[in-house]
Amino acid sequence: MKEYLMQGERRYVLSLANNEGQKDYLLLRKKLHQSVQEECNEQRLRNDIRTLDAPVNSALKERSEDNTFVGEDKRGNTLSNNPLASCEKAH
Repeated sequence: MKEYLMQGERRYVLSLANNEGQKDYLLLRKKLHQSVQEECNEQRLRNDIRTLDAPVNSALKERSEDNTFVGEDKRGNTLSNNPLASCEKAH
């Protein structure tokens, strides 16, 4: 009888440990899910920023040797960081 009670206690202790382990597992799983969500949100934000920066980056790539760049605004007007560039192209 004593041995049966000891086995019962052992099972009860193991059951408690298993429940605590399961709680820890669920907590870790929840934290992992949150961190994955945060990473996805950060990646989505980085992609949005890249999408917004793409026209600017392509205009910056068009820089010439004299450090001027030419681009166009939404209306098709030529833009340049060199105030004389528009005069030179007009003549």
